[in-house]
Formats: sequence, structure tokens, C-alpha cells
Amino acid sequence: MHKERMYALDWLRIGSIIFALLFHSAAFFTAAGWIVKNSTVDPILDILAGFIIQWNMPLTFVVSGASAWLALQRRTPRQFVSSKVLRLLLPLVFGILVLAPPQVYLERLTHHQFSGSFFAWLPRYFDGLYGFGGNFAWMGMHLWYLLVLLFWTYVTLPLCLDLINGRAAKLAAFFARPGMVFLLIIPLTIFETLIKPGSFLAELRMGGYSPFIYVFFYLAGFLIPAHEALPKALARQWWVGLLLGIVIPAVVLATGLDFNDRPYLSLRSALIFLLREANAVCWVVAVIGGGLKFLTFRNRFLDRASEAVLPFYMLHQTVLLIIGYFVIQWPWPNLAKFATVALATAAVNVLIYLTLIRPFRLGRFLFGMRQPRPSAAQKAA
Repeated sequence: MHKERMYALDWLRIGSIIFALLFHSAAFFTAAGWIVKNSTVDPILDILAGFIIQWNMPLTFVVSGASAWLALQRRTPRQFVSSKVLRLLLPLVFGILVLAPPQVYLERLTHHQFSGSFFAWLPRYFDGLYGFGGNFAWMGMHLWYLLVLLFWTYVTLPLCLDLINGRAAKLAAFFARPGMVFLLIIPLTIFETLIKPGSFLAELRMGGYSPFIYVFFYLAGFLIPAHEALPKALARQWWVGLLLGIVIPAVVLATGLDFNDRPYLSLRSALIFLLREANAVCWVVAVIGGGLKFLTFRNRFLDRASEAVLPFYMLHQTVLLIIGYFVIQWPWPNLAKFATVALATAAVNVLIYLTLIRPFRLGRFLFGMRQPRPSAAQKAA
């Protein structure tokens, strides 16, 4: 994979974090339940959140898969596994113990399940598992992405190593043929259609999808750098994904299709999931392909922002919820509240990163960052 295409992956990783910030800032104002809610729903922000959740986390797993291929070109499997402990597992544990408790507290407080200070509630954090009637956020709240990525990284590693040793280039060349990238829609649709409504798998949703869906996107991303034809094909077909990503929701709205009415193992259910997964894949193709076509440059901002992506992601929801808890009580229009929460969260995250994380070895370690290389003067000393 050429250097300029690696730059595209970095830009896309930054973009996915920005969209995650926008999604969570809008989540206060949507009809769906969340940790802290505004008193009224805003239809514009409800649509914005619904649009982002369709494709942003699938995009993130595609980028993670492509990054795994590149990492395995530079590291042995043992080094690759060790790096994931430092980059994913340790930040997840830190997030579970430090960043998640304020989020659970605010949920209990605003849902009238506790009354009192954070420190009075904190001992209760270890009472039972979150999502199963308790408080302990075993998945780290929004840090579930690190847990799911770590799981699929280790589970698929033997397959990925086998692909690297022979078949990956052939598969990538096959999917580089016109329209073949959209074949990903088929296994996604089959998987979703076969899940029984009301079952554990049906209820287990992270970022809008079952965590078992994300392995398809991760492996699809893993193939992107395997043959130069596939990135070129994505760069050529990005506009097809964009066009279909606009047309599919328009068709759904025009026909009034009710996504909640999907009888198990019916043609209607299969059609609904086909449209949903097609929309997700089309937007992922549009964004990935557009990045590979247009985001082929590097600058100082990219270098600095790429390093800050994981700390920003880890911090953003905790900071956002604390700020949003106060902002939603103000007598302002919802769009003004949304903009205030998003901008204030970004500013506070940057401030924390620059003052408490980036300059210190411990901060970098806890937030999954690489330690700075010693300067020539330090080496000489």
C-alpha cells in the first residue's frame, strides 16, 4: 500500500471520531433512550444521529482491519498481539475503572435511580454488571469498541495470517472487479435475517449493530491493502456508494416501510435487512473510496491528530455527558445546546490531552499511546 493511501486511513480514522462526537452530542435529543436525555426530542438531530449510526462504526472497523494488515507487515504475530494489549486492553481497563463510573452515575442520577453525590454513589459501581441490572460497566460504556476490536483481532488472527501467506491478494483482486465490493451486503443480510427477534443476539446491539456483524467489516478492511487494485477500485466507485446511499433511504421514506414490522424468517424481514445493510455498505464504500481518492496528502495536523485519536475517543463521552448534563437544563434552542456540547467537549478534550496526557509517559501509557522516542541529546547522555 502506497504512503498516500496510509494517509487516507489516518484521515478516515480522525473523521470517524469526529462523527462519533457529533452522534453522541445529538443523542441527548433523539427519541431513542440514552444515558442522559434532554426534555424534548429534536427531529433534525434525531435524523442526524440515525444517519451517522448507520455507517460510522462499520467504517471504523474497516479502517481497523486495514490497519491490522499494515501492522502485520511490520511486526511478527507475537509483536502484533503484544501491541494490542498495550493499545487496546490496558486503555479499556483504565476506561472501565476511571472513565465509565461518571457515566453510569449520571445515568442513575437522571433516571431517578439514585439521589446523592458521585462519591456517595461510587462504592455502588461494583454492584452487578451494567446491562444486567447492575452498575459495573464491564464493556467500558462507549469503549465497547476496544473490547469488540480486541476480541475479533485475536479470534481472526489465524485466518488473517493464512490470508497474508497466499489468498488475500487473490480475494482483494476479485473484490476489485466492478461492483464486487457490494457483495458484503449478502452475508450481513443473511446473518441479520436469521437472528430471532427477542433473542440475546437480537438484543445485543453496540453502535447500532450486533458485535458479530463487525467481523465482516474488519475482514473486509483487512483485504484493502492486500492488492493495489482494491484501493483503486474503491476510489473509482465511491460515487456509486454515495448515490445508492442517498437513493436507498429515499425509497424507504417514499414507500413508508416500517422497519419495526419484520416477522421472523419472512421475505419482508429479509427485505428490510437487505435495505439496512445495503445502506450501511454503500456509505462505507462512499466514505472509504472518497478518502482513498481525495485524502492522499499529509500535513502537520494529520501527524498530531493521528496520535491523539485514541485519547480523544476515550475521553469524549465522559466529558460530553458531564457538559451535556448541565447544558440541556439551559433554556436554549436544542440546536444551540447541541453545538455547545459538541464544541465544548472538543475543546476540553484537547485541553486534557495537551496538558495531562501527551506530555507524560504515564498518561500516554494509560491512553494507549506510544512512548516518545528519545532525542539525540538524550541518547548521547
